[in-house]
This record gives sequence, C-alpha cells and structure tokens, in this order.
Amino acid sequence: MKILILGAGGREHAIGWKLSESDHVPELLFAPGNAGTQALGQSLDLDPTDVSSVVAAAQAHAVDLIIVGPEAPLVAGVADALRAAGFQVVGPNRAAAQLEGSKAFAKAFMREFGIPTAEYRLLHRDQESEAHTWLAEQTHGIVLKADGLAAGKGVFICRNPNQAFEVLDQLWKHNSLGAAADIIVAEELLVGPELSIIVAVDGINFRTLPPAKDYKRAYDGDLGPNTGGMGAVSPVPDYDTLELSLIESRFVEPTIKGLQARGLNYRGFIYLGLLRSRKGIRLLEYNVRLGDPETQVLLPRIETDFVDFCVAIAQGRLADIRLEMRIDAVVGVVLTAAGYPGAYPTGMPITGLDRAAALDHTLVFHSGTRREGDQILTAGGRVLTVCAAGTRIEDARRKAYEAASLIDFEHKTFRTDIADGL
Repeated sequence: MKILILGAGGREHAIGWKLSESDHVPELLFAPGNAGTQALGQSLDLDPTDVSSVVAAAQAHAVDLIIVGPEAPLVAGVADALRAAGFQVVGPNRAAAQLEGSKAFAKAFMREFGIPTAEYRLLHRDQESEAHTWLAEQTHGIVLKADGLAAGKGVFICRNPNQAFEVLDQLWKHNSLGAAADIIVAEELLVGPELSIIVAVDGINFRTLPPAKDYKRAYDGDLGPNTGGMGAVSPVPDYDTLELSLIESRFVEPTIKGLQARGLNYRGFIYLGLLRSRKGIRLLEYNVRLGDPETQVLLPRIETDFVDFCVAIAQGRLADIRLEMRIDAVVGVVLTAAGYPGAYPTGMPITGLDRAAALDHTLVFHSGTRREGDQILTAGGRVLTVCAAGTRIEDARRKAYEAASLIDFEHKTFRTDIADGL
C-alpha cells in the first residue's frame, strides 16, 4: 500500500512514524518532508498547495491514500481535486476547510449551531476609524485574531486599548500578515486552562482522540508572543471525565451535526481548541487537521493500527474501528531557533540526535530540518519536537527534558515549563 503524506513538519513526521508501525507495512511518500521523514520513505520536491502538481504526483506514483497534514493545502482545495481524480483522502474539502481558513466563518458557524464561544466583533481594514473607536471603549482584555491563515502567528492578546492599537498598526499600516488580516476577529479575553480535542470524522461517524494540551506562548509562564506551539502533553488532568463527556455533547456532536446540516461531507481530522473560563468551557478555534505539536504526543498513545484508522476515515467506515490506547502519558518539548516566532537563523548543524533517540521511550520528530551531506541542519523556526512516554506525566516530562538536553544547535531555545505541575 502506498501512502502520500503532504507536509514538512513534526506532525507529518509523527504521522509517517505511526503509519510505519502498521502491520500493513505501507510504502510512504512525503511531499516535501524533512530530514527526519527521509528515514521513513521517499521525499517528493513538491509544494503541497500546488494542487495540480499534487494530483499529478499522486497519479504518477499510483498512491492508494493521501493524508493532508497542514491547513493551507486544504484551504487551497487539494482534497477536492484529489477526490475528483478518484483518490482516497484524509482531509476535508475546501468549503469545510474555511472553519480554519476564516476565523469569521468559524465564529458564525459556532453561533449558528449553538456552540459556546467567546463573545466577538468583526473589525474591517476599510473601517479603521470605527475599529479604533470601538477598541477605545473596551475596559477589559481583548484578543485580536487575523481572519485568514497566519501559521499560528495571527493571535494577539491585548490587555488594554493601547496594546490593541499597536496590533492594528502592525497588521493594517505595516501589513505584517497581508490580506489574512483584512478582517480581524476581536474576542473577549478568556482566562483558564486550555484543552486540545482532536476528532476523526468520516462524514457521519466520529472518534474522539485522547485530550492534549498545547503550549502556544513563546516563553515560560505563558508569556511572550503566540507561536505554532512550544510543546504539548497528553493526557490533561485539569479536565475530568465528566467534563470530557460534556465536551462531546456540547461541542463535538453539534460540530458534526452542523457540518452535516451545511452539506459538508467532512472526512478528516478536526481540532477543537477549548478553554475553561469563569463563564464555563468555551470553544476558541477550529483547526481542520491534526494539531502540531499535539499529534506528536497523541499518536504514540494510540494502539489501533493507524493505517486501518486512516483508511476508515477516507472510506466512511469509522463505525467499524475501535480506538484503543496504550501508553499512559507523553510529553513533547519543541526546540526552536533563536528569535522564533519572529526572524530566526537557519543552516545550524544539529548534534546529539542519535543519543537522544537512543533513550528508552523517547522519540524525536523533525519539523524545520534539512539534510546536507552527512549533516542535519536547522531549516525552520520550530526545529524538533522531543517526546517521551511514561506511566505518569512527571516521568514523561523528566525523560523529554533529558533527551532535549542531549540535542544541540547554535542558539537553541525552548520552554522549560512544559507539563510542569500537572
């Protein structure tokens, strides 16, 4: 069986690793992949958002299944084109991908189907004076979110109107995110423990993966700018069994029913970013794919054959699949390049990868890496996700940081408080 995985990050490396464990022994292809995925299968020099080239590559290599990792190809319609060409795909079509491609679309969807979320208002670039007037009247914290895709860098927490004005200047006057910020979703600032819930959907049936927690801010103590994710842990003790049952009934099930009511045959993974506030649990955002770095801590916990699982999603047969778990806890620590999520250097040699991977119950997933001769070099802001498993979260955390300490590259940075105190 040939499986093509679109993407180049830690999520895609983790997906490939999990598929390689399957009894089906699949032949894996990555487009474009990274230095880590090269050990698992063939790399294709291909832009996943180049829809026609992806379809041509899938045809040329006669693949049996395509798994779309990142959101941009889904928003570009790659799943639509692949399905039209007769391929089995894990990933929603372009219309459903707007749940992530447009924050305004997602908020309207939540409101329409009664899904609890933060109160919000839309701010428009061509109505800047009205936006400033409204923000000046706000006496509480505001979260500003670019409507379009921003690679995890489009969310800004503003404690007062002056901070909000600075963000507007950055987005509208300096055009830092381009057209993605033509519309801004301004939400009330909610405070509380967050939770990542990822659900596999086959159009009708769904399976909820174990909960995970993502650490989005760049610095310890949840300080600094938002990033694509600095680490993750699964499970999440902050949320008990009763709350998780409530989440399925109040958030997951209405989402699936809403997709069906809209006529969206959603076959893929959907991510719900939740937060428990003083007002109760609220849905902050949707992603239309597996999260990163949540995937890196979730997939090692799954016992079910992942090839069977993904094929069932693509074929609408999830009702036949039982999701079984194994490892008790996994912690992942993301190693980043200095300056991330802003400007950062690349091309730094990475050492210690073999020593870290040799530790018991430890996995190192590549994100921003490339191979040059015998060396592996940094090639992105988030470079590696170092994961470790244990019977308790504190055991997994200790192992993950031990492994991370063995890996080095110039100006390596990371948070030191991932899963601390859980």
